[in-house]
Amino acid sequence: MEQRLLALEMDFWRRSGAGVSRMERIQNKKIRESMHIQHTIIDEIERRQLVWYGHVEIMSEDRIPKKVLKWIPSERRKRGRPKAMRIGGIHKAISEKPNLHPGDWENRKGWQLGTGRRRTL
Repeated sequence: MEQRLLALEMDFWRRSGAGVSRMERIQNKKIRESMHIQHTIIDEIERRQLVWYGHVEIMSEDRIPKKVLKWIPSERRKRGRPKAMRIGGIHKAISEKPNLHPGDWENRKGWQLGTGRRRTL
């Protein structure tokens, strides 16, 4: 899934701004540099997930989004590889950010700064 999103994003940048086809075999990194793009679409998705997570965490316990986030199914899972859970991706994104920690959502200004919604305090 992640690779497919990156491919679609790079296809967009190749066609719209750079005017370069895949036949020319120019690296994605060089196209991003020429277009002055620092972040990928995956970075934006992770940022929005963190913003949503912080929003849900400040909700009261009886709200449906909070119940859904905290819900653990009672039945046994099927054989095979376990399906990825949304909360796992959120915890991974938090651990990759150097200035974010799991309980930081309580400090709203710090959380906004850590997720990239604000530049300065």
